Amino acid sequence: MAAQRAAETLRQEKGRWAGDVIALDEAAARRDVVTYRPADHRESIEKLVYIAAYLIARRKGLEEGEMATVMEMAGPFG
Repeated sequence: MAAQRAAETLRQEKGRWAGDVIALDEAAARRDVVTYRPADHRESIEKLVYIAAYLIARRKGLEEGEMATVMEMAGPFG
């Protein structure tokens, strides 16, 4: 929510192109989170919780390729 408010404030202050920069930054951050390989089971759970919260807040879903990557990276730990 705070990121959304900050993005809206930036758009109002900097004009319509600020939204494009924010969208690119958000896409890069999303890609980084999706492809992050957790070091252990705890980090895997934290990553999945973070992604779930993000998806609920944005009211969006993962793309098919993103879902496959998340499931691969969240594999079981020995």
